[in-house]
Amino acid sequence: MRKSQLWDAAAISDRGRLRRNNEDSVLCDPLRHFFAIADGMGGHASGEIASRLAIDNAYQHLRQAPLTLDAPTRLRAAFECANAAVLQRSRSCDLFAGMGTTLLIATLTEPHGSKPDTHDAIMHYAHVGDSRLYHLRNGELSLLTRDHTVAQWWVDSGLCSANEARASSGAHRLTRAIGMDDDLVVEIDRCISTPGDLFLLCSDGLTHELDDGQIAACCRRAWQAGDSADSLCRQLVELANEAGGRDNISVLVVQHCDTAKYT
Repeated sequence: MRKSQLWDAAAISDRGRLRRNNEDSVLCDPLRHFFAIADGMGGHASGEIASRLAIDNAYQHLRQAPLTLDAPTRLRAAFECANAAVLQRSRSCDLFAGMGTTLLIATLTEPHGSKPDTHDAIMHYAHVGDSRLYHLRNGELSLLTRDHTVAQWWVDSGLCSANEARASSGAHRLTRAIGMDDDLVVEIDRCISTPGDLFLLCSDGLTHELDDGQIAACCRRAWQAGDSADSLCRQLVELANEAGGRDNISVLVVQHCDTAKYT
């Protein structure tokens, strides 16, 4: 990444108002351009162990992977490593049987062959489960990921509307997760980032309390006010808790700063 790139990144993971423990895990490393959220599931402490195992193993793999490999290849291998680690732990003891977790990872690289004066970057991202990645550009929020849930399958099949799916029991039933199966299917994509862009990674503790319109309004206000990534994280967590806080809430914000402000 060129030295001219400036990033403001922060993350918060909150227990919420009703849960006794926090099964989410987050990792925000702007120096290595690695950002991840995992939402664990399982009895006892299995959920929080699964989410931490997944992120830690994926992070370690990406740090050691040869840079000669392209980003999608490295991300896919990192997910396979995380899946193997969670499966091994779940099969090692009855206490951990059935443990699993969502996993969303985003990394930043510079475009191949880009001009020396460009400030663009590429965000490569991969996910399984229903932790989401949003992109805010010029005040417009778009969802980059697609939930791997029964409810989303109903929507894709034309069986119900997005609003009906959001309120259904299927919204909480995953069709893919780390630790669910030996054969893991990972969705991998990329997005060009330009100065002024904002990315939001979050667990479903945010999206089950706030709809996309509410999330967009909060991000837009923060973006227009020039708020820091940390400030926006706190605002989103506070709103989700005010709306009920029925699940753990994890948010991670990455802002691609306008370098003109610092020159």
